[in-house]
Amino acid sequence: MEKFKMVTYRREYSEGKSSVVEGAGKILRISVYKEVIFLVCISFLLGRATILGGLAPFGVAFFSYFFLKDKKFFYLGLSAFLGMMTLAVKTEIWKYALMILLSVPVFSFVREKIQQRPFYVAGISSMMLFISGMIFFFRADLYVYDLFMLGFESVVVFVFIYTLSYSVPVFIQKNNRKALSNEELVCTAILAAVVVSGFSDMALFGYSIKRICGILLTVIFAYYGGTGIGTSIGLTIGLISSMSGLEMPIIVAGYGFSGLLAG
Repeated sequence: MEKFKMVTYRREYSEGKSSVVEGAGKILRISVYKEVIFLVCISFLLGRATILGGLAPFGVAFFSYFFLKDKKFFYLGLSAFLGMMTLAVKTEIWKYALMILLSVPVFSFVREKIQQRPFYVAGISSMMLFISGMIFFFRADLYVYDLFMLGFESVVVFVFIYTLSYSVPVFIQKNNRKALSNEELVCTAILAAVVVSGFSDMALFGYSIKRICGILLTVIFAYYGGTGIGTSIGLTIGLISSMSGLEMPIIVAGYGFSGLLAG
């Protein structure tokens, strides 16, 4: 019977492979940091975006969309609230702070049950804002106008979260798609317009940052999408970014005409 000779050895790890693993880990950490910074900036600007002279539902909607996905995104609520605190216009920021605080136990309870379905996420978030607003207004006189505006704000939260379900994956998911569906394109334009409106009263050397970014986005969409896309995106950005001002017709027409020419 043939005998086999067993040879022992000691396993050694190559320094080259270890350095490759460390490099990949470093790149991953940098990518995560970039994503966090990006989301914080978006949340801050959405917190500053207002409509009808004092309603700021976009920041809490953005926070609700991500916090219902994972509890680690709680920092987006703080960023959105910080953006609201920098607003020059009068707004009931403590109403939104109450919603953020109440969202922690409620969202933690329903997170696994709704499984990130857009309709349920939007419905629960709008209901949370309505309940928070009712609690906030109970400490003072509640008028029919306040109830109407609170209902309108809840509807805005519902619609905006549904919009985020189409637009956020375009920025977050790294699948390098070269084509967008019509829903993704429109929702991305709406999100971009609301983010741009967060620059509201910011200026650089006397020039409005909101107007500059709005025109730039219109030109970019028109360049890649053509005349039709440029015009529709220009009208969308002009409409949303000027909802808190009195010069809406002129601004909307200017953005739409810019998209037409750029396309």
